[in-house]
Amino acid sequence: MLQFVSTRLLRALVTLFIIVTFAFFVLRLAGDPAERFFDPSQTPPEVIDAFRREWGLDQPIWVQFYRYIIAVLHGDLGNSMRENRSAVETVFARLPATLWIMVPTLFLKTAIGVAAGMLAALYRNSVFDRAIMSASIFGFTVPPFVLALVLALVFAVQLRWLPSGGYATPYHMILPIATLSIAGAAVVARYTRSAMVEVLGRPFVRTAAAKGVRSGQVVTKHVLPNAAVPIVTVFGFMMGNVVGGAVVVESVFSWPGIGRLLVTSVQSRDLAVVQVILLLIGVMMVLSNLLIDLLYGLIDPRMRSPKAQTA
Repeated sequence: MLQFVSTRLLRALVTLFIIVTFAFFVLRLAGDPAERFFDPSQTPPEVIDAFRREWGLDQPIWVQFYRYIIAVLHGDLGNSMRENRSAVETVFARLPATLWIMVPTLFLKTAIGVAAGMLAALYRNSVFDRAIMSASIFGFTVPPFVLALVLALVFAVQLRWLPSGGYATPYHMILPIATLSIAGAAVVARYTRSAMVEVLGRPFVRTAAAKGVRSGQVVTKHVLPNAAVPIVTVFGFMMGNVVGGAVVVESVFSWPGIGRLLVTSVQSRDLAVVQVILLLIGVMMVLSNLLIDLLYGLIDPRMRSPKAQTA
């Protein structure tokens, strides 16, 4: 088990280093932040040069990268160019707003998706099954921004039941949560149905049913535990994508969370803030994958074998 955990931790560290390196070079090759903060045609060159010196942008990119890695190892992730304060403080000031919609969404789409997938599997090839799968295909294929605009048009503009954007009341949370939950529940439902249909066809399930075990017990004690690995995989991916999945929805509904901050920071080339957000997304993905790997070992003892640990 120790080798299992240490291998995953090593992979996590390598993954985070790749994320940091990729974000650093892509952001700096994408454009000069000084040109975003100043109009070169109306700003004296010495002002722009002073800005570049202040933020270390006048150095070769490899020197900038070396200094950035050293600073990260010392816990310094840089300052926001726009707000002139720690980039970590800037990001974490927006984190509660994102969690207010993403945490309920995570549990809501998991509950709806698992329930719908189970019912579709238990009544497979029926009209009920086809209806659930058709709805899941719709929820999976429609882009989130299109779904968000449609929901806003119907419930905010036409019916005027809900606000179209903002952060003032709990009612402002409904449309963002609904948008994210529909798409997520569709994915979970499809994976759950596929996993359960496969397990339902195995001999031990038919044997349990032939022995007179009640159908509810067959599902809870035999089917669900054996179908749990694919479901846990999807849940882990969604848990790691809590921050990244909010980018589009927060922009559409003017929700002041990390997703919207990422969009505005990319537009203004606020390098340190973008790097912190990408690093946060990477950390959450790595931690969720590590947690899922550990859950695999609990769900399926074969995953704890030496061969599986080195895979």
